[in-house]
Amino acid sequence: MIGFDSLIGQNLLKARLGKAINELPGHAFVFVGPDGIGKTSFARQFAMGLLCFNPGPNGGCGVCPSCKYFIQGSHPDYKELLLKEKEKTIKTDVIRKVVCGDILMLPQISKRKVYFIDADDINEQGQNALLKTLEEPPEYAVIILAVLAAQNLLATILSRVIHVQFQRNTTQEIVEILKNHEAGADKPYNFIAKFADGIPGVALQFLENDQFPQFREDIINKMVLLPNASRSELLIDYFTYFDSNKQQVEILLDIMNTWIRDLIVYRTCKDSAEFINDDKREEMKKVCPLGENSITALANADKIIHAARRGIELNASFENCICSMLLQLRKELKNA
Repeated sequence: MIGFDSLIGQNLLKARLGKAINELPGHAFVFVGPDGIGKTSFARQFAMGLLCFNPGPNGGCGVCPSCKYFIQGSHPDYKELLLKEKEKTIKTDVIRKVVCGDILMLPQISKRKVYFIDADDINEQGQNALLKTLEEPPEYAVIILAVLAAQNLLATILSRVIHVQFQRNTTQEIVEILKNHEAGADKPYNFIAKFADGIPGVALQFLENDQFPQFREDIINKMVLLPNASRSELLIDYFTYFDSNKQQVEILLDIMNTWIRDLIVYRTCKDSAEFINDDKREEMKKVCPLGENSITALANADKIIHAARRGIELNASFENCICSMLLQLRKELKNA
């Protein structure tokens, strides 16, 4: 498939961009959304449509010379500015050369020229260099900026661009994306989709992580047994597991949070369709605390995990953070 139909989700956004392609699109857009939401994929399809000789509401036709050049990655009227490996920012001199200087030259084969820029990686000096171009752009030029949050751009730039806000995908949309990416694979698609919290790029990273399914099994098994584990088991066996997977500790803590979150949901409404670990209901049934203080205890457990994460982020002792977390979790869950 070619055009916006090749992308899953963001239907309102597709209609908006498709309409812009076939009307007067404006000279500058800012695509706003978290990493992995699809800003780059949509920007490229939008750009192909803007450059196409015969565009439709779905974007580029895919068969005209312009689209063929674009698909081959050799379109002379399209430029991308992405952060290079090992660099911290896109250099201002590069912005002046690739955008500010080039934009004054007429298109070679299309009626427009399109520039896509990862603007999170442009400092204030670079943004000011780009501002001069945004103030008086040529009629044929369209600039697409991508940022995590609108406030990452100067107010003077924001006032000159059309805002396009990306929404998180539904669980079903992400499942579809995962299956299209790796059809026939025996993977926990539903869990990965929910775990990714509506961000396709994050879901694809987990799908390609061969260790991820085993991590989930390991962590949930440990959480089931944790309330009755001895102090030595926690400080030796459990800690050794975390220590041996230290580089993946954020994922391990995320899985722990999903488990506690699911126990809270189960305690509140056993028939909810909102479980992240939906295939683990039998385990939830066995371990879900039923005491009067259970919701409070589970909420405290969630806070304990977040506190451990915060400590690790601040470079506190890894051993102290993990061991303290395990002991506190046992206390809360055992008394729930």
